[in-house]
Amino acid sequence: MVVCYEGGYSSAYVPFYTLRVIEALNELQSKVTEVPFQLGVESLPTNVLLNHKKVMEEHVKQLHREYWTLPS
Repeated sequence: MVVCYEGGYSSAYVPFYTLRVIEALNELQSKVTEVPFQLGVESLPTNVLLNHKKVMEEHVKQLHREYWTLPS
């Protein structure tokens, strides 16, 4: 398995998100519970999930539900 980022990410929070990917792949959870930058990033207009994107997200979840256990 190869996991790679396509670029455009802040070098400040990439380590935290990389950790989350590694945890998910290994079904583990580290003691790192917060990403220090998350609160500032979540409120950016580019990170607000618009209604048409929410619909598409649900569609993709339904397509993959039989292959992976996804959060509701």
